[in-house]
Amino acid sequence: MLDLFGDEDTLACAASWQRLELDARGQTDCPQVVAAVQRLREQMPSLPVVWGGGMEAQPALLQALAAGGALPGSEVAGVARLLDPFAVAATLRAQGILMPQMSRDLPDDPGGAGWLSKQAGGAGGMQVRPADRNTAPEPGTYFQRHIDGEACSVTLLAMADGVRVLGWNRLLRDAFMAGPGFAWQGGIAAPDLPRAARESIVRAAGAIAAEFGWRGLCGLDFILPTDGGEPAVIDLNPRPTATFVLHTAAAQAFRLHLDACRGLAPVAMRLESPSARQGLRVVYAAHPLIIPNSLDWPPWISDRPARGSSVRAGDPVCTVHASGSCHAEILASLQSRALELMDCLCHPP
Repeated sequence: MLDLFGDEDTLACAASWQRLELDARGQTDCPQVVAAVQRLREQMPSLPVVWGGGMEAQPALLQALAAGGALPGSEVAGVARLLDPFAVAATLRAQGILMPQMSRDLPDDPGGAGWLSKQAGGAGGMQVRPADRNTAPEPGTYFQRHIDGEACSVTLLAMADGVRVLGWNRLLRDAFMAGPGFAWQGGIAAPDLPRAARESIVRAAGAIAAEFGWRGLCGLDFILPTDGGEPAVIDLNPRPTATFVLHTAAAQAFRLHLDACRGLAPVAMRLESPSARQGLRVVYAAHPLIIPNSLDWPPWISDRPARGSSVRAGDPVCTVHASGSCHAEILASLQSRALELMDCLCHPP
């Protein structure tokens, strides 16, 4: 396993682990990753190399990894195309897929719901900000019209002959223990989304997966407009998303991902759905924290940072999980558990 964090639950299930470092641009260091992966391939040549969140912004790194051996997942050339949001928008609109209006410069538009400042190739939402006249554009910045409505997503399995829906999600977007910008906060399984919206997004997902060569676990984020209009696609995720754990066990999801990438028939992919609706919330640090050595992590926590490690203000601490019979019940449980966790962190036994 190669990642930035070395969380306790990662170390517990990994045969080996190496910490990755970020370069001056805040991306994983390409030579370090390539060298580390090559060493793993020499030690365990039969194991597949699977890439995850954030690496879609580094197609050159993905290309280098693919040159050294098999790299299950979406086509690297298609991933690289996603770095041009205006070309992506034009491609999707040509296929009848709705996306919010975009601009290279902040429009002088006092009406509507306003605009968001986004970064091409950004992941996780931390770089997304409400835009105003004081917003100083940086290289790669563009503007997207904000749409009033509910943020949702679909968790997908993309195969050569189409996409299969693993589940639907309502995304959390509130001020409760939130991170910077529009940082990803989590979601709750939502099988009750309107049927017309689901059908529209499934059509869009199939077209997008075919156009950009998606394979395996992936997803789309979209907005259900308050006015009841057609859902608008806002983010494309050509790799496994965190929401797959709301719909199937992690080990099964990994097998599904590899099977889809290898072109196995859908009939071999039988889902074992959870018995209750699931939800998860990422807890962000409101101020700098030191993880207590005495902390006994509750069973409903994942992404557990090492005891004694430090967490900067605004960074994610861990992920809280809950289940229940409806959205309101799960949301309340997630909030209660997040508060309980922060009390333990701030007032250790």
